Amino acid sequence: MIGWLYEVTLAFLYEYGFVNRGFLCGPYLPLYGSGALLLILLLQPLMSVRTPGRKPAAPPVVFLAVVLITTTLEYAVGLFLETVFYQRFWDYSTYNWQFQGRICASASIRFGLGGMLFLYVLVPLFTKLIRKIPVGFRFFLSLAVIAILAADLILTLYLSSHYGFDPVLAQPR
Repeated sequence: MIGWLYEVTLAFLYEYGFVNRGFLCGPYLPLYGSGALLLILLLQPLMSVRTPGRKPAAPPVVFLAVVLITTTLEYAVGLFLETVFYQRFWDYSTYNWQFQGRICASASIRFGLGGMLFLYVLVPLFTKLIRKIPVGFRFFLSLAVIAILAADLILTLYLSSHYGFDPVLAQPR
């Protein structure tokens, strides 16, 4: 949801008004959630090395890794969404230092900065908050979130294929 809020805020600031920036109906972007999980799984071990004689990765190295991971993910997901939904959900073709309109340097740098904020500030904060929730209830919440996302995906795919519904525009195509 944080990624969705970021995207909606950017659209509003660029004076597009309110735009649901996701391909699903709800207020979330699986691209950002997937990116967050990848960053945690791939970079947290490098950031918190506990092996004697080894140091955690320096922030500039983490930044470059975040940029590489998020840019690769954005390109792959952009290509996938274009193939499945036959439309572009973002287009950087007018930006400097872009590739096929799917990725660009300015977005990659923003993702790098956002990833650093996420890894160094939000992950520790959320970890403390989550540890205060009883384990059984955490499990229930996880299942509920998965069920909501799955239902939204199924609904979006159904509406898109049967009625030509465009969840981004929240109207028929």
